Amino acid sequence: MNSDGHAKIAVSGDRGLHWSKSKDAGTPFGVQNAEFAEVIAGDDERAAFAFLGTQTSGDTQSADFQGVWHLYAAFTYNSGLTWTTVDATPTDPVQRGCVWNQGGSNPCRNLLDFNDITVDKFGRVLVGYADGCTRSCVTDPTQNASTGPASAQDALATIARQVGGRGLFKAFDGTQFGTQSGVIEGHGKLCFGDPASGIQGDPGCKTNN
Repeated sequence: MNSDGHAKIAVSGDRGLHWSKSKDAGTPFGVQNAEFAEVIAGDDERAAFAFLGTQTSGDTQSADFQGVWHLYAAFTYNSGLTWTTVDATPTDPVQRGCVWNQGGSNPCRNLLDFNDITVDKFGRVLVGYADGCTRSCVTDPTQNASTGPASAQDALATIARQVGGRGLFKAFDGTQFGTQSGVIEGHGKLCFGDPASGIQGDPGCKTNN
């Protein structure tokens, strides 16, 4: 993250000898503070950048910080010239309040910076993160990691997975993203389309995941 807290990212084409001008991936959502950046590259020109972000400015380490945090994922398909950012948790905050970056027993240390990012064999991005705002915290704006209750100080291991758009491997462009698991309702149908290619998922498929 930049010194101003923004989610800025730059690209190097020569193993770090030179870097492009950084781009603020949080701009489309007005992100003023970001934490826990994770980046992964795929084929040439493609990469993904995940981070926690809030539209609230100020000191994220303060017990009085009132920011609401979401998980964001940004994608580039042209070596960082442009980034497309999505809110991966639009109706389910990851944290309410401060995000502690130091040690000790601070109540806002619940997330612990265990986030990670990877891709599956098709180039679909998966982000592992700790969800600090669960159960009643999701819809109750009065809850806060600094003061509780427990639902606002959680650390639930969670995975966000890409279910549409282009992935990081060109060979799979235009294919349907989703799951073929027979365990879910849908009996092996491809449940999600690829909006970037105009491919629609099977309308008869319902999934619980």
